[in-house]
Amino acid sequence: FGTLDEEALDTALETLAGLQQDGKLIGVISHVPALKERISTQIQVTPQTGGRSHISGPGCGRLGATELAVETG
Repeated sequence: FGTLDEEALDTALETLAGLQQDGKLIGVISHVPALKERISTQIQVTPQTGGRSHISGPGCGRLGATELAVETG
């Protein structure tokens, strides 16, 4: 997204919005500020010390050891 001009970015975001309206789940990973302003539901990843990250947003929660073992397998 970072290499798109404003018109191309608008077209891309309109296309993603159309897919979402059709019931598609869309995931976007980007550092482009314009996307942050125009995509309402976000999951934020914040760097922490020791090479770890904190994840926050809808559907995010801290997993205990039991849940983590089930999730990873």
